[in-house]
Amino acid sequence: RGRRPPPAMADRRWWRRPPPPLIITDHVPEYRATIAKYVQPEDRVLELGCAGGITTDRLAQHCEVAVGADRAEHCITMARKRFPAVRFEVIDADDVASVLRLDIPFNKLYVDLSGSRPPGVVLDCVESYSAVFDLDLVVIKNEPL
Repeated sequence: RGRRPPPAMADRRWWRRPPPPLIITDHVPEYRATIAKYVQPEDRVLELGCAGGITTDRLAQHCEVAVGADRAEHCITMARKRFPAVRFEVIDADDVASVLRLDIPFNKLYVDLSGSRPPGVVLDCVESYSAVFDLDLVVIKNEPL
């Protein structure tokens, strides 16, 4: 009989597969340059920390579904005005449950949480999303990493 995961891990799927590849960038131009190279028309991409929505709009031009999420309501209001054809949601990056309620099977994750958050915070966030989505790529903009 096979071993079962500990109860705390029972709802998490990350233990069944290897972690997704990570691309770490320091600055916005490098972060956005990954879109043309790695995002495919069939992809479903979530951007955490979308701010004014420029990167999410660029993602939307390359993939099937792009959703930008940010905890700052004023940023989402501005993004929705600038890019009405793109979906934006007021969701904190730590609120995985709210992202799951969007009912979109994201396969790529873009993360720009102010670009300078401590690496541990960013990597914990990525681990949380890797546990519930079958991600084939994570792109992070974070100077300290």
